[in-house]
Amino acid sequence: MNLFTEVNLNRLKLGLYGGLFFFSFFTIIAVPMTTEDVGGCLLYAEAGKKAGSDSNCNYCVAMAVIFGMLYGLFRLVTLVLLVLGKLAPDFVLFSDLCQLVYTGVDTVAWFLVFISACILSAGINSFCSTVIGDCSNYTQVSRLHAAEAGAWISFILWLVLMVVGIFWLFRQGKLPFISRSAQAGDSGTQGASGTTPQMDIPPASPEDPKY
Repeated sequence: MNLFTEVNLNRLKLGLYGGLFFFSFFTIIAVPMTTEDVGGCLLYAEAGKKAGSDSNCNYCVAMAVIFGMLYGLFRLVTLVLLVLGKLAPDFVLFSDLCQLVYTGVDTVAWFLVFISACILSAGINSFCSTVIGDCSNYTQVSRLHAAEAGAWISFILWLVLMVVGIFWLFRQGKLPFISRSAQAGDSGTQGASGTTPQMDIPPASPEDPKY
């Protein structure tokens, strides 16, 4: 029984994008709340300074908004309509080109969200080790830990989406660069092992000429 069908794939993606949409709010809510409470971004804050660079917090929030909330919501809505039969599988949003674009966006999102998760983890550790030492009872840092968890969970979900998307395209033969390479390899093999064309031999004369 083949479980990796297009219907099951759409349901899997529906769940993954739903998770991304949900966990994006961990960062979207927690980071701005912390920044507003302390008057700045706590990530990479140094001793003697009230806060670190705002660009670190802004980047993390931007990745959650762009990929987790907006793009995740777009994919979530389209897949729900597809599963419910409101959109046909041959609709333009589910064409081979769009599927290739979606996989590319998933790959970019996976990489950028990985950077966001690393910024949150390293920034929190830097703040705790250089400023207050023990962050276990610090409310603002607890919020940042929630954002950190949401970012790492999102990173894992993006990774699953990227792998599943690439595998499905490869299985369906819809990866253009692999298809061209395979066709070039087949033509080269046929050219190298091709047989020499046989020349037509004229039929023998029915009888020898007489002199």
